Amino acid sequence: MDAPSHVIMDREVPGHVTMQRELPVSVASSATAISSTNDAQGDVSEKMAAKWIPTKIGTDGKFFAEATSLQKSGNISRKWVLRFLRDCGDMLKSKETMQLLRAAYDEAGDQPLHQLCMRLQFELMEAKGVERHFGSKTLNPPVLLQTYGDDEIKDELQNFVQLCNDMPGRVRAFGEARHYACAQSLQTSGKLQRGHLLAFLTAMPKELLSEEVVKALKETKLEHRNSACVRFQHEYLEHLGIDSYFGVSQLRHVLERFKGDDEVLRAFKGFQMACVCSIQKANMLDERPVATVTKDPSLRFGVGDCVECKTPDGWEPGHVSQLHYREPGWPANQSAPYQIRLKNQMMIFAPHDSDQCIRKPTT
Repeated sequence: MDAPSHVIMDREVPGHVTMQRELPVSVASSATAISSTNDAQGDVSEKMAAKWIPTKIGTDGKFFAEATSLQKSGNISRKWVLRFLRDCGDMLKSKETMQLLRAAYDEAGDQPLHQLCMRLQFELMEAKGVERHFGSKTLNPPVLLQTYGDDEIKDELQNFVQLCNDMPGRVRAFGEARHYACAQSLQTSGKLQRGHLLAFLTAMPKELLSEEVVKALKETKLEHRNSACVRFQHEYLEHLGIDSYFGVSQLRHVLERFKGDDEVLRAFKGFQMACVCSIQKANMLDERPVATVTKDPSLRFGVGDCVECKTPDGWEPGHVSQLHYREPGWPANQSAPYQIRLKNQMMIFAPHDSDQCIRKPTT
């Protein structure tokens, strides 16, 4: 079962709670948009970013000094790609960068974070001798993986894009007290031992479903709950002595590495379900009117009816708990026909009243 966007592997599952996505802040994940940006739009972004980025070198208003010559065509070396992804990640996580981004966030909210992160990455790219538009096209994941396609490049790229997607949440949390203390030393390479992996997979669900964490998520803005849930997971990895992005890369390979290991796979599935349920519990704590309709002639099922629902694990039994279900923050005219409590107690909603999504029990 793939994980939804509030699980740290950064994948989505259709049919589960759909959360608002952050703007991309990676030169890799945004390569298509970059290549089609016109000069006027670029000028606006530059001016917006320049408001917060101090002049670090010289008088040209740049944070990083541009190389004397820039590569604009041909092939970028594999060695350069790996070094850029790692150095750019370190730059984005640095205290200096986080202070800069937090100052912008305190003044203008999320709006400038996208432009600032992109500009810093572009400037670092040109400081390392590659022209920004050419470099961003090369770092487009399909292009990069087709050019190299080895596991090391794939893992570094996934870690980098994950970090970039996490940046808005990291910035909002910067300067605040950690929920979980960081261990004195962190594992950053090699393979995560089975025991350490199980320690995380069995403890994290209890944490995510705890009253304290659910309350913290509830007190977070709806559109920020995804990143807050991910932040708790990152912090807990580091609490256990595992660098968060190293841990994420290890979690991506659980299904293939531990194929046939029922204990690990059960724990992994429980962890993914806890991520979903934690967000759901926080949403349910929001004060909002609950529909009292138990039957609707326009719908095939009523409250209490037994049904089967299509999930990433196949068809699962449950019963209808609410009609015309709404998530907090949905537009006034948006609703799902059914909310369903599955037999495993997980709450989901059916986006459509069709046999492809929800049906009568077959047994």
